[in-house]
Amino acid sequence: MLDYKRHQDLVLSLRVPEHAAVGFVSIVEAIERCERTFEPQFTSFIDPETRVHGAKCFAQTDCICQYYGGYNDAEYQILGVFPSHMSPNADNFPIRAFEITYQAQFGLIEHKDVLGALMSLGLERKVVGDILLTEGKAHFFALAHLESYLMANLEKVKRQGVQIKAIPFSEVIVVPEKRREVSFSVSSLRLDAVVAHAFHLSRTQAVELIKQGFVKVDYMVVDKVDMPIAQQQMISVRRQGRLWVGDVLGVSKKGKLRLNGWMTTI
Repeated sequence: MLDYKRHQDLVLSLRVPEHAAVGFVSIVEAIERCERTFEPQFTSFIDPETRVHGAKCFAQTDCICQYYGGYNDAEYQILGVFPSHMSPNADNFPIRAFEITYQAQFGLIEHKDVLGALMSLGLERKVVGDILLTEGKAHFFALAHLESYLMANLEKVKRQGVQIKAIPFSEVIVVPEKRREVSFSVSSLRLDAVVAHAFHLSRTQAVELIKQGFVKVDYMVVDKVDMPIAQQQMISVRRQGRLWVGDVLGVSKKGKLRLNGWMTTI
């Protein structure tokens, strides 16, 4: 059980937002357990934003802090905290990879379908890592202690019968995210202007999404509509997609900035 109250001052002093506080405390407590026991400690799967906040604690410990999610650049990852004398590797992490197979001719299974099926088994989001899709298959990661439970209980996804098996990490198929190149003009590099033009929204809609906490910049929730956006930053908008900001290509006769970038859309 996480002792949130004991770490409340640290959460406040480091300005950890409320939605990331529970994951942040799990990171702090894993570090504390390692320092106390001199044994490896692990969190559940942690999202990118919470990992950014958690990294603020790494400089205060002699323990080795390392993230891993089952493959390079996984979005959801476990933090392993190891005594300084250890040399950690991927095999140390309590993660299992699973493969679901199904009959694709009856309809393709999407990310939300797999996640929904796992949640319907009574699992929390934090015990499941990334979900990767290919035609007729879905690969996903989960905490190792769930292996027998998943093998015995995951029988259907999106009303389709499925077969599940544990597989080595080396058999996981990581399909590169499909991005399309885009270019558009903005009056300024304010966050609301970039969001509006990139995702074909009105300025009012963009402002509302930002104020509701539905927009992230480099995985961090941002509520300032006038935040300046820089090259190479990644903007994600809930239920819209992601934008990787490229270069400023020039200025139009009307004084607008021409940007390029890459997008994925939902």
